[in-house]
Amino acid sequence: MNICINNIVPYTNSTEDIAAAKRAQAFYTGWFLDPLYYGDYPLVMKENTGSKLPKFSQSQSKQLINSMDFLGINYYTFLYVKDDPHHAPSNKRNFRADMAAKSIFSSNSTSGVRQTCSKSVLINIKCIITKG
Repeated sequence: MNICINNIVPYTNSTEDIAAAKRAQAFYTGWFLDPLYYGDYPLVMKENTGSKLPKFSQSQSKQLINSMDFLGINYYTFLYVKDDPHHAPSNKRNFRADMAAKSIFSSNSTSGVRQTCSKSVLINIKCIITKG
């Protein structure tokens, strides 16, 4: 499997933006990888989307866990994330509203940014895989 991910960084050091960055990580990356490693979607996704997100049966979860033999990661940009409480989860299917965060894309075209992001993305990948 190959996945394209962004390094997700809080827009500010506020508690709200840090929490929004964690939610965004779950929505952008955990949505795809958590089922393959843990057999289910990230908890914050399930909480924020409610019944809009399909549920895996126990049998499906067991089949998914460790079902891939290779994970390739494409990484091109990083993403600033800002808390957006006005976009609270609703009954309508809306990825951004359920995430309750604004995404601000940025290029990693300068070498200083690229070095910083490369270190951070490795930390994020470790967190995804180890849930830590």
